Amino acid sequence: GSVAADTVVTLTNLNAKAMLPGPTVTILAGNSSASFTVTTMTTTANVSGAVKATIGTITKSVTLKVTP
Repeated sequence: GSVAADTVVTLTNLNAKAMLPGPTVTILAGNSSASFTVTTMTTTANVSGAVKATIGTITKSVTLKVTP
């Protein structure tokens, strides 16, 4: 469901060779999601990485593939 108050989500990069997300994103009150930008790194081969989002004890992650 949606959050009652603005909620800061901590973003963690699980492979610095692939990408760099910002350190946090804020879900605004009344919403259930927020968008954020991920900067990809230059690579010479396919590289997988993941971004983990954490609010308190709740953690979700997504795997992304960076190609040359």
